[in-house]
Amino acid sequence: MRSRPILTLLSLILISLIPLACGEQAAVDTFCSPAEPSPGEAVVFSFDLSGEGYRLGDASAIEMLYTLVDGNGEMVTSTLPLHMANGLWEGTLTPAAAMPSGPVLMVCALLNSQDQEIYDNRQGKPWAVSFHENGKPVEGADHQQFRMLTGRLRLCDLLTGPKDPERGGELIARELVNHPDNFMAKISQWGRAINETAEGSAEREQLSEETFVKLRDWLVGWNDRGEPGDEMTAALSFMSRLNHSGYGDSLGAVVVEAYPQSGFASTWAYASAMSGATPADKVNGLLEYVNDFPEADDAPYARGLILYYGQVMAVNPIAAREVIDGGKAVTSYLMQYYAGALVQAGDLELGEAVMRRMLDDVRAETWDNTTGDPEHIWLMDHTYSIIGGMQALADVVKQRGRDSEALGILGQIIIDFPDNVGLDTVREQLAIQLQLGRTSEALKAFELLATKAKLTDEEVAQWLELSGQDESSFMANLEGTYAKAQAALFADYEKHALRFDAPEATFTDITGESFTLSSLKGKVVLIDFWATWCGPCMRALPHINEIGKDYGHDGELFIIPANTWERSIGEARKEAAAAKWTELGMNIPYYLDADRGEDVPHAVDDFGVTGIPSTFLLGPSGKLLFRKTGMGGEADVADLRSKIDYAISLIQ
Repeated sequence: MRSRPILTLLSLILISLIPLACGEQAAVDTFCSPAEPSPGEAVVFSFDLSGEGYRLGDASAIEMLYTLVDGNGEMVTSTLPLHMANGLWEGTLTPAAAMPSGPVLMVCALLNSQDQEIYDNRQGKPWAVSFHENGKPVEGADHQQFRMLTGRLRLCDLLTGPKDPERGGELIARELVNHPDNFMAKISQWGRAINETAEGSAEREQLSEETFVKLRDWLVGWNDRGEPGDEMTAALSFMSRLNHSGYGDSLGAVVVEAYPQSGFASTWAYASAMSGATPADKVNGLLEYVNDFPEADDAPYARGLILYYGQVMAVNPIAAREVIDGGKAVTSYLMQYYAGALVQAGDLELGEAVMRRMLDDVRAETWDNTTGDPEHIWLMDHTYSIIGGMQALADVVKQRGRDSEALGILGQIIIDFPDNVGLDTVREQLAIQLQLGRTSEALKAFELLATKAKLTDEEVAQWLELSGQDESSFMANLEGTYAKAQAALFADYEKHALRFDAPEATFTDITGESFTLSSLKGKVVLIDFWATWCGPCMRALPHINEIGKDYGHDGELFIIPANTWERSIGEARKEAAAAKWTELGMNIPYYLDADRGEDVPHAVDDFGVTGIPSTFLLGPSGKLLFRKTGMGGEADVADLRSKIDYAISLIQ
């Protein structure tokens, strides 16, 4: 059974919804007034959060997180403080004032202002409001909802719901009934129709040729429409998909010649650079692009790619060095990759200089409300970027023989970011303290480390020797520290666990036997979505395997490594997954989501996955407790293990 699709509030004045509360469910009354708002008028939102056990019911301050989307898919994200009036939390927003380009869609959720990790996004199905004019949705409203429900509109996790291509098809059809000249919607509909045919089939080939003719006919009068924009970019990109890249490239060159300084020319130049057949071709194309469009939105990322291909992949180190010496903006994480490659190549001096520049750039960054990320989520990512940069700087400083300076950098991380400091930072600090013979500092570092994770046998032995305590007292104190740290963690998990109703997803084992999540109630379930082509997945899976070894994969904990999003289907897909599993040395079972293009519910869509690897942890009641996209280093693994321990503690 598919998850319930996202609903619009427009045709309803009152909607009863399921809250995020554990225990008794309470109805949350939500009002949108007027019922069919236009972008330019004030819209009043009212929420009744008085239901018993409701997760935000005890909050003293609440705000509505929202993202406005215009007809081109551009976004503005912000929050609206709500106030209490007559027992309801209310707020008033004039959408066009918050987004002058003219919003067509708003997606929203509720946050506890004092602790924004406590939120309600309607159990992962956030509210969506389409704006109206003259009794029908404005142009682009249904198209952007179609994009949202099919995963093409990339909102932040709090505002991303399960994908529902069927409902999306209804919306795109309605868009074209109301606005038949919406060319971007037409392109979306054509692409959807092609996707519904079998790859390599005569039907797909015929439909592709018919679509090419439609695109070509539209493009004939391109010069009559003035300066080209997103429609032209989308049309020519579609040409490549239809195996008519020659036609698209030729026309693209003509358009660029006619409008050399247009946004289209910049976008086309970047796309042309990235279409290079080899990394060397890409570097040459990107160099030309950043020279012709130095201030374009994509220019900092393009310079970062030159650093990556040039130095990290050793394609053109000279070009990479010229980019750095040029002093123009570069995407920070790609600059960090470049610095790491310099250090690995033995150029410690330049590596350190680049890392310091990268840190200065990151610290100077400010939140941009057009990226789609809420400010508090951006701030968290920003914090970890600074921490990662400082750790990398400490490492190169240590390699250059300045141990005390490296120790100072690591100590500054702990002072500046006490709630975010990871195991790697504390362990590196401890190693330098022991090396320098700073006993009192090392003892404090051991204490901090023990509050974050269980120590290795070697670390326990080192601490015991350094402390001078008798072993019995030391071990008793250590167990007490562990218990206290775990109790604090569990209290935090109890407060922040999602407790969503998990979708009734279906998985299949390698023998073809299928099962649903509801059949696993009473167990803790860990789901990890992965694909054979996904590099981060390959780095995460060995950690999942180790968890399986330590906890068992089918006891109190049931692990579902779910293969999905594969480029191949059928037997070819099964063979690729099996080969990768063997290559990784995995010894726990894996399972299969439905094949790409198969006309059945896909678990990856039901869970609203926007990127892999993505992990989901379900408690014994079947509720979704935690979710995470990506898996970093040791700290992420330790966090996942702690959450598994918490979930297991809930088994009656």
